[in-house]
Amino acid sequence: MASSINRSKKMPYRLLSLRTSSLMLWLTMQRSSAFLYKPVSTILRCYPRLGSMSFHSSFSGSDSTLSVPTPQSRHFPMENSCYLESFGLKTSRFGLDPFQNKLACPIVYHEQYSFPGWPENHTFPMDKFARIAHILKSTTHLVDDTPRLLVQNEEDFFRPLDFDDIPVEEWLCSIIDPDFVHRFLNGMLTTEEARRIGFREQTARPELIQRTVLEVAGTVLTAQLAFHFGVAANLAGGTHHAHPLGGAGYTILNDLAVTANFLTDKRLHGGSTPGINRVLVIDCDVHQGDGTAKFSTLWGDDRLATLSIHCASNYPQDKANSTYDIGLRDKCGDSEYMEILKRCVETALVEVEPDFVLYDGGVDVYEHDKLGRLSLTENGIRLRDRFVVEKCVSLGIPVAAVVGGGYDKDVDALARRHAIVHEECSRVWREYRMLGYRQARSLVAVSFGRIVCAKAQDPTPKKHIEMRIVARSEAQINRTCIQGEKALTGSLPDIGQEGCLDLGETNA
Repeated sequence: MASSINRSKKMPYRLLSLRTSSLMLWLTMQRSSAFLYKPVSTILRCYPRLGSMSFHSSFSGSDSTLSVPTPQSRHFPMENSCYLESFGLKTSRFGLDPFQNKLACPIVYHEQYSFPGWPENHTFPMDKFARIAHILKSTTHLVDDTPRLLVQNEEDFFRPLDFDDIPVEEWLCSIIDPDFVHRFLNGMLTTEEARRIGFREQTARPELIQRTVLEVAGTVLTAQLAFHFGVAANLAGGTHHAHPLGGAGYTILNDLAVTANFLTDKRLHGGSTPGINRVLVIDCDVHQGDGTAKFSTLWGDDRLATLSIHCASNYPQDKANSTYDIGLRDKCGDSEYMEILKRCVETALVEVEPDFVLYDGGVDVYEHDKLGRLSLTENGIRLRDRFVVEKCVSLGIPVAAVVGGGYDKDVDALARRHAIVHEECSRVWREYRMLGYRQARSLVAVSFGRIVCAKAQDPTPKKHIEMRIVARSEAQINRTCIQGEKALTGSLPDIGQEGCLDLGETNA
């Protein structure tokens, strides 16, 4: 793996350390057009509710202590959210502050993903998105042997832009046939187009039009959150049959292609996701991601690579050419699937060298899925999601997950299967991203635009805690880890190699 990672160009950076009584925020700013350096006084005005802290600035080379009011809320209202606003997130409402979220990765949801009045006997379960949100808010999971809810309330979700605020021309019409986009938005698709999509007369409903665009915006926001925090998940997305000229197979606008284009085009992201040149889509839906593959072929560059692991005999009959196509036999089970998955994912990551991964965790691979022909169990789906997400995060590659396909008359059971990917993203979030809360007291490491991968090797209280680092850039070579009152530095690895830092003794 090490040989597959190119050495990044060294860039000057500035280090800003903010220490509160409960949280160490360690922010590395790279000098690029993406970030605006503001005076210290301006930065502090943006944090009116931070607790008492010691402030050290490498700008001035001196220490000073400043007192500000105690935090009143774990959420960031729009008018009081400077550090998140600096990321340029395309959101209508910030969710739970990721620095305070000990349980779950950032999760994106809009209440209009589902809407009432959908035909009860329709194959596509439109209500499943709302059911997934309900599952996450109502089902407890064992976290450190304690039953906990991953999502406490609706406000914990990050909410994408509202429909009227989504830049349709820039995001959609730049890569999808503008005539198709405009006719769809105006409910004017032909009967044949609506038939190919599968929604038929429902296709012109304003609710469907709006939720389709919102779904795309949700994946864009999920990718931005993953870029800054390492891993994030959308409660919708994975519309991989939609192609540059139209929709197909219950998908109308390809959120994966739109998001890949957003991440790699500075004119669209405005510097909010710098350094993303290659995006790899890992598509584990039971159906081939033919639409996404067509975007990759049409673009003709290396911005978008696609790995599709699907049932060879399933839809679509006429397959497209993905970068990697893995057609599985009918009734393929857990062990065979995992063996193939590991080999293919590792190969793609080495050869593509992606800066970002979009993961389609479709659950129509389930053994009893209405439209699937594979034989994965729910545990097999969990192992699949865990491997893909953890593999990316352990290599320092940001990963954004979407739900993909899944079909079942029992929509609650289907929603529970879809929620597996959010559970596994959150498990990885706790084991890697949130090391500081559980074992190293107030250590948290974050890099603007490049995540730091950390995993506890010895969780025993009062023992030395070791943080494993995978160096992905020159800026990451100069990390300083802070624990309590003591600053610890260690010998970090060469780019692409693993190394360890001893964080010293700590109380769990």
